[in-house]
Amino acid sequence: MPWTAKDAYSHTKKANTPALQAQWSTIANSHLDKTGDEAAAIRIANDAIANKPTKSGRPPPKPPTKGMASSQPLPMSGPPAMGGQVKGKY
Repeated sequence: MPWTAKDAYSHTKKANTPALQAQWSTIANSHLDKTGDEAAAIRIANDAIANKPTKSGRPPPKPPTKGMASSQPLPMSGPPAMGGQVKGKY
């Protein structure tokens, strides 16, 4: 079953303009014609719209992850181990 641009928004909220909706339906229908797999066609079209480059040509920035960034050192918890035994006060 071929999709129209009006079907795009029900599959991905990122297709929020008429141009993106038309692009989504073109990609989905093209993949459906090649493979016959509707689920894969939807996934590929969704991914193409979600990862659409910005005007600068770069992909959109990824949202920050929760927790600490990987470049920050982990906090130390407790005194360092010295030969298996801790001597003195810390």
